[in-house]
Amino acid sequence: MVEAGSTPEASRAVRLAMAATVAVAAVYLLLYLAIAGLRIGHPFELEWLEGSVAHAVQRILDGEKIYVKPSIEFAPHAYTPLYFYVSAGICKLTGLSLLPLRMISFAAILGTFVLIGLFVRRETGSLRLGWIAAGLFAATFRIGGAWFDVARVDSLFLLLVLAALTVARFHPRRGVPAAAALFFLATLTKQSALVVAVPVWAYLLLVDWRRGLRWGLVLAAALIGTSLLLDHLHDGWYLYYTVKMLGQHPTVPVPYWSHLLETLPVVCALSLITLAVGAWRREREVLFHALAALGMVGVSWSSIRHAGGYANVLMPGYAYLAVLFGLGLGVSTRWLARTPGRGAASATMALWALCLLQFWLLRYSPREQVPTRADREAGEAFVERLRGIEGEVYLPGHGYLADLAGKRSYAHENNLGDIFRGTDKALKRELIEDVNAAMRERRFAAIVLDNYFTFHPRHPMFRFTELRENYRQLPDSLFTDDDAFYPVTGGRVRPETLFVPR
Repeated sequence: MVEAGSTPEASRAVRLAMAATVAVAAVYLLLYLAIAGLRIGHPFELEWLEGSVAHAVQRILDGEKIYVKPSIEFAPHAYTPLYFYVSAGICKLTGLSLLPLRMISFAAILGTFVLIGLFVRRETGSLRLGWIAAGLFAATFRIGGAWFDVARVDSLFLLLVLAALTVARFHPRRGVPAAAALFFLATLTKQSALVVAVPVWAYLLLVDWRRGLRWGLVLAAALIGTSLLLDHLHDGWYLYYTVKMLGQHPTVPVPYWSHLLETLPVVCALSLITLAVGAWRREREVLFHALAALGMVGVSWSSIRHAGGYANVLMPGYAYLAVLFGLGLGVSTRWLARTPGRGAASATMALWALCLLQFWLLRYSPREQVPTRADREAGEAFVERLRGIEGEVYLPGHGYLADLAGKRSYAHENNLGDIFRGTDKALKRELIEDVNAAMRERRFAAIVLDNYFTFHPRHPMFRFTELRENYRQLPDSLFTDDDAFYPVTGGRVRPETLFVPR
């Protein structure tokens, strides 16, 4: 690792800096495992949409469709269905709760750590660099939304996409069917996997155009056929939610590229070194890495620009940048090891110091990622209060809490908002009238809205004019602790405003 001519003291310092980087990577990995262990069994939502995912899983268990015309009863998610059906399959054995849904994400993110490490090890021959790359991805936990073990589709999607990239990179000929199958499953988990699949297809065409052409045709046929079948089974609503509605949503300007440079400056620099050196040497694999990075970073960029996007959509970009970070370390240390003179030892020391600086820039407070005892107690008290209400309760932001109180879940306000962000005016009118009718009839013994409602005039519930006409707001607070029972990630929202019939 250290060139001839360096002093024993310099060699020792380099080894210590390298060992410190490995240790810090291990700390981030262990830190995440500790956080997951402390929060994965939390009975309430870590993120405010987890309960709506559980509602969709419950519909599958009840034999109902999860892509239907939106109503106050249920409004679907705009995701493809694999995660929901995998969750339902496990919940048939365990019973429905947030824990098995989170366990799927937790297992997937562990697999992602392993894939990143093995990918870098195979490219560089260094298990140490693979470990550092996996630790770097673990260190992006907070800037990626603290999402690794949340009951949402993202971690399973990331595992499948990264597995497909691994097969395509190391088995571009024999592994073509497996890569196609993995991209198929990834797209059935989250349709944005296609943004990654297209550049990979271009690479496979260049490696072996006949196999690549078959790969693309088989994947396209499988996806089109499955989509048409699912659309038929769901009376035309599957493609509406997973394709048409998303195309109606606006995009918003976000400082994505400056964010990468601010939070991952060393990672970005080493990623560029990986690509530049590979291009200079005319290595075929650099084309794969460039196209894979285009897909993974591109899917993060396109997703964060989508109205309503949150930091979780940045996970694919972070994952592949972690791979390039490990490869860049390999390229740089090998070159410095072959460079004569004492200056190379100083440069190697500086490289490891920069890696430590990069890990330092990604530091976060572990305590803030874990629900407190006060959160649990506030949630239990709130559920008991709901249980004491005679009749049905509508919690458009947290229907899962109604489930825990022995009542029903109804359409989640975020999924209603997806409809309102679209351009289908007729569907919006029908949805508004459906909810207004329930309020005119005073169907609910209580309606509980989030704190978000009280200060945001674009909240979906403002569209339902019959709310104020037929329900009155009670002045008393639902919580005695001003800081308790907020999700640890996503929107800082909790049910606060209670309405009862006039």
